[in-house]
Amino acid sequence: MGISLGLVGLGSFGSQFAGLFMSHPLVDRIALCDREPQRIAAFADKPSWEHKLAPGDAYESLDAICKSDLDALAIITQPWLHAPQCIQAMEAGKHVYSAVPIISIPDGDEILEWCDRLVETCTRTGMHYMLGETTYYRPQAMYCRRRAREGAFGSFVYAEGEYLHDVDSSCNLREVRRQRLVGRAGQEWLEHEQDYRERGVQSGPMHYPTHSTSGPISVMNAHAVKVCAWGYANRTVDIAAKLMKVAELA
Repeated sequence: MGISLGLVGLGSFGSQFAGLFMSHPLVDRIALCDREPQRIAAFADKPSWEHKLAPGDAYESLDAICKSDLDALAIITQPWLHAPQCIQAMEAGKHVYSAVPIISIPDGDEILEWCDRLVETCTRTGMHYMLGETTYYRPQAMYCRRRAREGAFGSFVYAEGEYLHDVDSSCNLREVRRQRLVGRAGQEWLEHEQDYRERGVQSGPMHYPTHSTSGPISVMNAHAVKVCAWGYANRTVDIAAKLMKVAELA
C-alpha cells in the first residue's frame, strides 16, 4: 500500500517534479495545491493523471490542503516560504518533503531560528521532514557514500566540494529571480524584502551552502561545525532592479 501525497507549488520549478511524484509506484493518490488555479489545471486536465488525481483533490491554499486526509506534502514553493509552510504542515499532522533551501531570507540569525523551529516541530509532532537537496541524490554522491561504507576510502582527512552557478548564462539566476517575482507570492515578497533593506540586512555568501557541501559531508558522515566565507560583488550589469520594476508592473 502506497501513500497519499499533496504537491504544494506548481511553478516553473515545482511543476518539473509533478510527473515524477505522479509516476512513483509508491504514491497511490495525488493532490495539487497552488494559489494560481491555471497551474493546477495544467495537470488536472491530463488523462494520464485521472487514476491518481480525484476531482476534489485540488486546493488553492496551504490552509486548505493541510485540512485534508493526505499522508504527506511535497512543498516546492518560493524559497522564503519553505520553513514556515513545512512547520504548518507538520503541525497539521503531515509528513513533509521540501525543496531547498530550508529557507532563503537575508537575515542569517533568522535563518537559524527557523532551523531550530523546524527541528523542534519535527521532534514534538513525530512527523518526518525531508530536505530535497539535489546534490545528495546525484549518482556520484550516492556511489561515494556506498563505497565509503565499504571502507574503500580509508580514513578521511581532507575533502573539497564545489558548486558553480553562473549568474547570466545556463540556468540564469536573474531569470530565476524574475520568475519568482511573478504571481501573488512574488509580489508579497517584494514588500518583505524592502523591510530587510530598510534595516540594512543583506544576504550572506553561505546562507545556501548545501549544493557544494552536502556531497563530501554526506560521504564522510559528518556535519559542519564552523563556516568561513568570502562574498563576491558581481561585476556584470546588475539588472535586478529593472527586473523588480518589471515584476511590479506585471
